[in-house]
Amino acid sequence: MPRRLAGAARPARRPTLVAPLLFVVGLLALLQVGCSVDDGLAGSEEHLLGEIPASQWLPGSFVASADGATFAYVLQTGERHTVVVNGRSVGTHEAVFAGTPRLSPDGRHVFYVAQDGERQFVVRDGLRQPDFDAVVQGSPVWSGDGRRLAYVVRQNGQPCVVVDDAPPRCHQEVLRHSLRFSPDGARLAYLAADGKRLFVVDGEHEGRRYEGIVEGSLGFAPDGRQLVYGAEADGAAFVVVDGVERKRYLGLMAGGMAFSGDGRHLAYGALTERGWVVAENDRESPPYPSLLADTLRYPPRAVRPVYGVAEAGEQWLVNADRAEPRFAAIQKGSLSFSPDGRHAGYLAQDGERSAVVVDGQVRSRHASVVGPLVFAANGRYAVIARTGTQERVIVERSEQPLFDHILRDTLSFNADGSRFAYAAQRQDSVVVVIDGREEGPYDALLDHTLGFSDDGRFLAYAVRRGGEYFAVVNGRAGPPFDAVITRGGARLRIDSQGRAHFLATRGKRLLRVTQAVP
Repeated sequence: MPRRLAGAARPARRPTLVAPLLFVVGLLALLQVGCSVDDGLAGSEEHLLGEIPASQWLPGSFVASADGATFAYVLQTGERHTVVVNGRSVGTHEAVFAGTPRLSPDGRHVFYVAQDGERQFVVRDGLRQPDFDAVVQGSPVWSGDGRRLAYVVRQNGQPCVVVDDAPPRCHQEVLRHSLRFSPDGARLAYLAADGKRLFVVDGEHEGRRYEGIVEGSLGFAPDGRQLVYGAEADGAAFVVVDGVERKRYLGLMAGGMAFSGDGRHLAYGALTERGWVVAENDRESPPYPSLLADTLRYPPRAVRPVYGVAEAGEQWLVNADRAEPRFAAIQKGSLSFSPDGRHAGYLAQDGERSAVVVDGQVRSRHASVVGPLVFAANGRYAVIARTGTQERVIVERSEQPLFDHILRDTLSFNADGSRFAYAAQRQDSVVVVIDGREEGPYDALLDHTLGFSDDGRFLAYAVRRGGEYFAVVNGRAGPPFDAVITRGGARLRIDSQGRAHFLATRGKRLLRVTQAVP
């Protein structure tokens, strides 16, 4: 059964004051930033966004949109908190709560939770919303387009859901992490309770009361037209689609629901007296002793799902398009598809060796494959294999050099799959490998910075060397800064003209930087 609501939001802790000379040190620890070598590139531009007083800045409060166009943070002003959005103060309060401000998914809107006196409230785009006894911590959610905001509050001892400017809707209990907007933002659904019975609220409509709701099952179809969840009543379990109960089973697989990309097909795992089946619209698969929940997926643009099954000590993938080999085990979470959905692959244990399986065929075997399996748009793939204590990248059947460690999140193909890059560690240094050619060494690579431009002609990343940090575009380092910000939502982006865009600091100044290629 879902847990009851936790307490209300908590104020952010009063920060320890940081001396101005230690400002960059604080950013390094909390935002993963740094200062670059002075290899400056002609044509780079710096736009001043504002100044952050070092002794007042509240660590961990900085957030920014991926393109750096919107940013926000909190300052300590005496015993009060001041929220700054895009360099302008938008409000001063007794407390601003931890985990806020937060940006909408499109980066254009900002909200935070604050308290003055005994009342708590949300401030959205600088406008103070109604006051309540408490705003429940972690409950606010944006719609995907950033136009709508919903959250849970407590008023007169009751939990209530607030959506935009509508009056709060109150219940005996609301599950704070259950709020879900449809993809188009038109509908909001959440779980509520009335005594021991659970029900789903869809807009103004309250669904039937059930003994239980299957954990993690509440969600919308990709087109937003259908709301689905799993329910339990009278000793049976079943899927509910827009209030209509589907066939009853002995049980449902937790987290085992999947929609096709067009939203027309729904598949889920269900327990029958003969075993586990995958139910899809009006048909069922043959029964199996066990289903692998993390494998139930629809490939992009496919109308039939794929899923993993286990029987008699073997595991294999059921795929309507092809026969798949059987293995001792399929590595959890390894199933991957090419962007066009034409190719599928996964990692499996084949005796004492690991196998890379693509399109139903074992493409290579290694002592150990540690993933991830990454596809390019043209179907090329790459994976990380381990030999002894070292690791190497395998690009299809081509083995790259051995390194002490491969940075997992850096495996990157360009747009058409003709180029490939990753970062690797050799002893205490990091190198960036591009089409087999090494750049570096560096002391460290900043998270979430290595990537190709959309047209695949340019590669950019940010690194640290000798205590200095800098951005690199097609092998050339940019001008120096005290900090290059790569956390709090900020990202280094590279466009099709070879210009890198990122946020940086020099002294107290926050800058938006465009780094050009000569």
